[in-house]
Amino acid sequence: MATAEDKRRQGVGAALLRAVVDYVELHGGSLLWCSARTPARSFYEGAGFVSRGDVWDEPDIGPHVMMERQVGSSHRHGRVES
Repeated sequence: MATAEDKRRQGVGAALLRAVVDYVELHGGSLLWCSARTPARSFYEGAGFVSRGDVWDEPDIGPHVMMERQVGSSHRHGRVES
């Protein structure tokens, strides 16, 4: 997912990520992952995601890092904040 630059820090991305986490938990999923832009790394870390592997350059977009988060009732990590 990506939030338009002029809509960032308004809670849009946080609300969407919370809905995704809730959906995955509701349907029995146990792992979420994403390729995050490095400037968004702290956003995902605040939601309980951890980085995995090295940073790579995504052409026309910029540097990214793989991130993941365990989900489910026994894996409550972090809060999604705007």
